Amino acid sequence: MLVEWERCAVADRAGFDHGQRSWGGLRDLPGFLGRFGGWSGRGTAHVFSFWADRLAHDRFSAGFREVFAAGQERGRLLLFERRADIGSPLPDTSGAGAAHLRHRRVVPERAERAAAVLDAVWVPGTAVAPGLLGGVVARRPAEFLVLTRWSSALAHARYRAERFPVLLGQAGDDPAEEEADLVDVEPGWEVAPPRS
Repeated sequence: MLVEWERCAVADRAGFDHGQRSWGGLRDLPGFLGRFGGWSGRGTAHVFSFWADRLAHDRFSAGFREVFAAGQERGRLLLFERRADIGSPLPDTSGAGAAHLRHRRVVPERAERAAAVLDAVWVPGTAVAPGLLGGVVARRPAEFLVLTRWSSALAHARYRAERFPVLLGQAGDDPAEEEADLVDVEPGWEVAPPRS
């Protein structure tokens, strides 16, 4: 599975919101697995799309992206390959109130160690957090995206206060360039794949 993350600094918030509500036709594309997004407290829009494989994603990018995105503000796109699920797999966690992302860039020679720490500490430790609906760890060579969905921002805040410091201590110090953001999920942006 591939995870596409688009981050966009939006000038016309109402226009961007309207545009995101018009992507429902994605559910008819082969290999499409789901889509959701929302706003961070910084006024940034984050949109996450899920694809079965690179062929499905490339077909969408070559033939359909411009049709769906016509007239909408565009941001930075990054594509990651799924490594592991955290609890329930994404994107099948509708009803979330919040999503959290951690994007880590490590030096290439530390990438395998970072992957091992994610597998041994962060995935199992986060999977049991109250209020977690599901998540995914995804990777591109020396970058990792940890994306989780929560029942509410309060549930995530509880995790950050109670569970996160414990996991951080278990993980140890591993230098990385990191950005994190909490996203208020917009239900109208969600596009579920067709039920089989």
